[in-house]
Amino acid sequence: YLNPYFGGGITTWACLISVVLFAMMVGYFDDRRGGFNEYTLAVLDLLIAGAAAFVICGTEVAPIWLPGWKETLYLSPWLSIPLATGTIWISINATNCSDGVDGVSGSLAGTAIMVLGGLLSDKLGRRPTLFVYLLGMSPPVLYLMWKLEQAGYVMPRAAGSPAEPALVTALWI
Repeated sequence: YLNPYFGGGITTWACLISVVLFAMMVGYFDDRRGGFNEYTLAVLDLLIAGAAAFVICGTEVAPIWLPGWKETLYLSPWLSIPLATGTIWISINATNCSDGVDGVSGSLAGTAIMVLGGLLSDKLGRRPTLFVYLLGMSPPVLYLMWKLEQAGYVMPRAAGSPAEPALVTALWI
């Protein structure tokens, strides 16, 4: 569901991409300058979160669904935009806290994806969701398996030995 105010077309996507680019620029200049002070960064993050929430929720009533709740709830913009702003702001700060800590960032992303999968499973049903997951994951896993088999990989190599470029490419595709 995207903002009906912008028509849900190219304008909405252009606005979302603009917000993401602005967030990237804030992060870049934060790293480049040696860091904004906490209050400046908090205000910039709040502006980014508010703009993203407005683009996503718009000025119309926003339908939401909650796990374990059968009916769709409808929130007025006066409630949906601040709630979405808070959620996005927390997400930005959680990512900022784990910036540069790859293990924490990976764990956070993995946990978020698992929670999202559980929520989708509750909403759509387990069998259709499982079918979509299997359909989506099978091609990359089979491709990686094929590339590993071609390279003769059975076990990981010793620490410090160089990885083969074809395997790195296959892993990131």
